[in-house]
Amino acid sequence: MQETAHGNFSIEVDGRLLINRYSEGFNIVGINALTSALLDAAKSLDKWVLLQLPEPSAGLTNDAIPVMLHAYNQLQKAGCVAVGLHDNSLFVRAGYTHKGITVTLPFLIDKEESKLRSWLMARLDD
Repeated sequence: MQETAHGNFSIEVDGRLLINRYSEGFNIVGINALTSALLDAAKSLDKWVLLQLPEPSAGLTNDAIPVMLHAYNQLQKAGCVAVGLHDNSLFVRAGYTHKGITVTLPFLIDKEESKLRSWLMARLDD
């Protein structure tokens, strides 16, 4: 029996900025669905940035954490040069405690969306 994807998300493309809004608890299947959708949305872009805007309800299962970290590496290989993550959920730092998977993609976690947007736009100019 195939597991159902959990977690809700939307993706908006604004030039070279991908905006990802998401909520609820993500499992492995949900993380994979989100990753596929992000890769599909960015397929025509060579260099892009990702702004992630979680709702307070956003979370993920413990077994989905390594999948999420691998997903960030996939996004980097597909041209993502930075991720801005709105500090609006208890789970935004979930990957910090996981050992064994290195993510070199630059991240900024902040409560101010405007600061995240400015930082991301500057990464496109690097």
